[in-house]
Amino acid sequence: MSARSKSRVSPHRRERVLAFQAIFMLDVGQVDLQTALDYAHSENLDLNLRDWLEKRVRGAWEGRERWDNLIKSHLQNWSWDRIGRVERNLMRLAVFEMLECAEDLKFSAAISEAVDLAKEYGDEKSAPFVNGVLDACWREARGEAG
Repeated sequence: MSARSKSRVSPHRRERVLAFQAIFMLDVGQVDLQTALDYAHSENLDLNLRDWLEKRVRGAWEGRERWDNLIKSHLQNWSWDRIGRVERNLMRLAVFEMLECAEDLKFSAAISEAVDLAKEYGDEKSAPFVNGVLDACWREARGEAG
């Protein structure tokens, strides 16, 4: 990680990475929800951080049909099956955070975090793709014209 990105790391970066990893594990069918949460909790987080993380894993995973439909509606010239699991699960997490966690996270921070993680876990095209789709999702959720 570069010095520049280290200076911008959010206070919940570690927990967000763990949430993403847990959701990714669920998506590839390696584990059930409880096992994914146990994995995420293995980092010995304090109770507040465990709750913060669990809210995101459960919300992103259990609401994935809703989040997926919103994301799919903004895929231009892409089919859902062509979307990589990294991008798919980062977008699920970010859409959940934008729409359901407004009390503790601004939508722009959710997008920024997803883009940063896409740079780290995806390929060179992941970050711009994730950014564009999430921005469109946010505009729709707010009732703005695309």
